[in-house]
Amino acid sequence: MGNSSIRASKELLDELHSLKERGDSYEDVIWRLLEEGDGSRDEGTHDAESPPRVRDEEPATLDVEHTAIDVPGSGELEQRRKETIVEMARLLRDRGSAEKADFLEVVDADRVGYQSKDSFWSNCVKGRESLKAVPGVRKPPQGRNEWTWTADSL
Repeated sequence: MGNSSIRASKELLDELHSLKERGDSYEDVIWRLLEEGDGSRDEGTHDAESPPRVRDEEPATLDVEHTAIDVPGSGELEQRRKETIVEMARLLRDRGSAEKADFLEVVDADRVGYQSKDSFWSNCVKGRESLKAVPGVRKPPQGRNEWTWTADSL
């Protein structure tokens, strides 16, 4: 997905700036606001003073069949890699937050066809952003290491 620019009033930009934490980008702030939204309104109904809320669309279960994950490979190897990504997401869901070392606990390098756990992380998780694609998973802002779970229903 590419980047785009948006226009906003100075007041809105000042408000977004006041919500930034050290190391946050404006995109991080906007995602956080969307995730914190109460979802009580439909996406298409809003007025000039009340911005629309985006509802979380999540699968009923956290498994390979209900989660779109992009990993290299095909057949059984692809399936095992996807299952490992789902296990990482489950670990994150159960703990609420995790770092790379925590995720690597569930990786069996031989099972996923990589020489090491770090190689799997670099090429399959980080390089493809496969873990970030799982609903509920929030990648840490640049300069931070802690991933967080944001979904309530899984």
